[in-house]
Amino acid sequence: MKMLAIYLCYLIFSHASEAQVNSEKVLTTQISEVTVFTQGAQIVRRGSTTIPMGESIIKVSSLSPFVNPNSISVKAMGDFTILSVNHKINYLNEVKKDKKIDSLKSLLGNLDLEISQIENNQEVLDEKLGLLNANKNIGGNNGFSITELRLVVQFYEEQISQIKTKALGNELEIKKLQEKRRKTQNEISLIDSNEDLPTSEIFVKVKSEKNIEGSFEISYPVSNAGWFPKYDIRISDVDTPLKLEYKADVFQHTGIDWKNVNLKLSTADPNESGVLPQLKKWVLNFDRNTIRRDYSNRNTLFYDENSYRVISGKVTDDTGESLPGVNVVIKGTSMGTTTDLDGNYQLTVSGKDELVFSYVGFESQKVNVGGKSIIDLSLGGATELQEVVVTAQGVGRSKRALAYTPSQLKKQKSLQPQLSKIQLHSHLMSAFRTQLSLLEKNLPLT
Repeated sequence: MKMLAIYLCYLIFSHASEAQVNSEKVLTTQISEVTVFTQGAQIVRRGSTTIPMGESIIKVSSLSPFVNPNSISVKAMGDFTILSVNHKINYLNEVKKDKKIDSLKSLLGNLDLEISQIENNQEVLDEKLGLLNANKNIGGNNGFSITELRLVVQFYEEQISQIKTKALGNELEIKKLQEKRRKTQNEISLIDSNEDLPTSEIFVKVKSEKNIEGSFEISYPVSNAGWFPKYDIRISDVDTPLKLEYKADVFQHTGIDWKNVNLKLSTADPNESGVLPQLKKWVLNFDRNTIRRDYSNRNTLFYDENSYRVISGKVTDDTGESLPGVNVVIKGTSMGTTTDLDGNYQLTVSGKDELVFSYVGFESQKVNVGGKSIIDLSLGGATELQEVVVTAQGVGRSKRALAYTPSQLKKQKSLQPQLSKIQLHSHLMSAFRTQLSLLEKNLPLT
């Protein structure tokens, strides 16, 4: 019995706490301020409500379905804490129809009634015309006198003329009413296009230590709104300055009315970042791309020494073979490049720079740029690595030491013509790195 009582108490308290946590209150808000951008708008809503003790959810409903949920801002005033802010679309609650639709639909019904009445009158005129045409044959046993015949013709003429005039008037009136009906229907279609749109809702989860009155300011961006400029130019005569009036045409199809709100127009773009960009220094140089022609040789172009330009060239060895991987560096800086597999390079320099060409196994060379745009170079004075020779197994040996047996040396010579230029350069670089590694470790060269 005691266990049953404890269980019942547990159920009561659990349901009470769950009800307390999940309690939901509807916050009634009004649009107090709207900032309209060229594309989009920022809505500000304000409202107050009583917040119960504990955790509760404050719901703001009947919002536009075009709310951007990623930029909702909620400000609260009161002794409570905002835990979370969520947004969702409510497909069960549609956007309220514009009241203007009711008056337009009433006008559309009246126009249909007028058109029906005129069409009925036209049918009566058609019947009357048919009756006159059916009895237009004049005859009889005694015949008609001239006076009687004249009266009959006059009557027939008057009736036919009246019927034709009324028929023409009915036709013009029907066209006028149909045109008005078409415009009214277009207006209804334009306003009624948002009839089936859902609404959206914002849920603010709060926590309070006691019952308290809280005020909220909710700000969020919406799409389907904006403005574009219009100008009125007014002038009275040619002797007075003209007046330029700056106006704006505001549009909004958010599904929610903006009534009695403070409206602001802005040319800013809310999608742009507010962080200042990092501006890099730009040095002006009017002689940057100045080209001078040597008239003694019309096929040669010379650059000014102070101008910057992209130079290019090719590096080869004494035999004319291209050298890949040659370092081309501007003297006194760390700026430079290397040659590609065909020995070609490109580098941005000024005429006052000096280039240093270096390559493993060759003597470095220095070249002044001057007014040249193409610098081809042939590296000479090839040197051998005296300190160390790297064998196929990566074992360092003295140059005088025999690295291979006679049979291995013969085999190595037979394979050597098959090595490409890239592989030979790779061997040289590997040997150079091995030498540096041994020197750093203070190991004796063997």
